[in-house]
Amino acid sequence: MTRAGLQWSPGWSPGGSSRSRALLTGVVFWTALGLLSFSYRQLDTVVRGHAEPFQIRLIEELTGTWGAGLLALVVARVVRGLRGRGLLRLWHVPALLLYSAAHTSWNWLTRSLLFPLAGLGAYDYGTMSWRYLMELGNDILGYGVIALAVTYFDQQREKQQQALRLLTLEAEISQARMASLEARLQPHFLFNALNTISGVMYEDVAVADRMLHRLSRLLRRTLDQPTGLVTLREEIETLSLWTSIMTARFGDRLQVTHAIDDAVLEARVPSLLLQPLVENAVQHGLRGAAGDGDDAALRVQVTARRMGNTPQADDVLLCVTDNGVGWQGRETEALESGVGLSTTRRRLHTQYGAAATLTLAAAPDGGAQVCLRLPLVTSDAH
Repeated sequence: MTRAGLQWSPGWSPGGSSRSRALLTGVVFWTALGLLSFSYRQLDTVVRGHAEPFQIRLIEELTGTWGAGLLALVVARVVRGLRGRGLLRLWHVPALLLYSAAHTSWNWLTRSLLFPLAGLGAYDYGTMSWRYLMELGNDILGYGVIALAVTYFDQQREKQQQALRLLTLEAEISQARMASLEARLQPHFLFNALNTISGVMYEDVAVADRMLHRLSRLLRRTLDQPTGLVTLREEIETLSLWTSIMTARFGDRLQVTHAIDDAVLEARVPSLLLQPLVENAVQHGLRGAAGDGDDAALRVQVTARRMGNTPQADDVLLCVTDNGVGWQGRETEALESGVGLSTTRRRLHTQYGAAATLTLAAAPDGGAQVCLRLPLVTSDAH
């Protein structure tokens, strides 16, 4: 986070910067304040035509502001300790008096030491009893400014921390929703795969054995794979394991191909995003694939490309297209009742909000097409 305003101690930094950087900021601030005050007083002597060494004003103003800077650290602790203490806040009165006495004593001591070193002779601060009373007015103003600054910066820091906690909570809720939706998909495709294998078990044991082996590899991969976002390359590899089970079952009746643009292979997408869409195409498309006769092959193609010629130049478009029976006007019903489509739509909304879309359309050759548009992300920024 960027730091705003003036910082006089490490604890005053809304962004929680390092101690050394906060210390340097404090030294620079109080020195600059002293130099500004010195320039005013020195110019005042020039305007009035008084002949006086500039070192006098310089030492007086710098020792005054440096003393205020050191005491500001103590005032900050007092302000924080008395915040929200009700009547105990009356302790600000003795704290103010002690601050003023300490500041005036600091001025006398440091100037008494520095004046002789600068060749200015002994320092005359006047009658100290009256000097303490004289400086009280300025110190009341200084104490008040420091107290207000501490309160303001602490409030800003608390607001930033609260906003950060809120963002963290929202992210955790979103991740929990995504995990819940993903967990719903895993048993869904597992049960369907097992049902497919059971249908082959008594027809061709060798094929069923190969399907079980591939299913075990698929389960191992999905269990080892972290939840959340994965690269499109990993998603395609997982999908290939699942489609190998289906092609072993249906043989030449099912053909699954991929047309993936290399530019989006490292794009991050929700895990198990494509599998339910391809499974949906296989289940419904095999009922009537376009072609000659009942044994016509169902062709399913998975495509992915970067949308570079649109206003959404940083989006990735994923489509699953088949040559099956098509939607037959039941797109709305499919989106609301189908486990694969409805869950995918909720996952996209949870992960990306309005930045992602899911659309159903008729394929060019009369089948069905599902397209997903989502932001092109190549890291875990989401």
